Amino acid sequence: MWLIVVAIVIATVIGVVFAVNAMKERSQWEEAIAVSTTEKCLAKELVARYSGITNIGFRGYSYNGMTGATSYYASINGVGTTWRVSGKPGESCSIASFAMDIENLQDSNNGWLAGNRQSGVRLRDKRLDPGKVSLRGVKVTYSLDKRA
Repeated sequence: MWLIVVAIVIATVIGVVFAVNAMKERSQWEEAIAVSTTEKCLAKELVARYSGITNIGFRGYSYNGMTGATSYYASINGVGTTWRVSGKPGESCSIASFAMDIENLQDSNNGWLAGNRQSGVRLRDKRLDPGKVSLRGVKVTYSLDKRA
């Protein structure tokens, strides 16, 4: 009799472990999809704000619970940048709250991304509509892309 009870307990424990692992994997997969979607949106936003972009390589992200913002790390035509976005990873792609920072950077860097003229990336005189921006001609590597 006790063997049956032990077998039931072991089967239950194994089932719980598998269920918890499956939920964790699903949560990580959902975050990866959301982050990739955010990075695609950020890529369009960057092309809408800057001319001369040919290569965007996202290198990861980090969430700061104190500020409630996620920082996305990217290399744009070889220039390392960080773009802060409100919310947890994958929740938003709006960098509108940092538009003033971008305008101030334009003044201090004469419009060149990070002051680097060699990158060929310059702030546009007028921002394009990100919804109409195409990423055709821009090589984009997403941080969670397994092919990268």
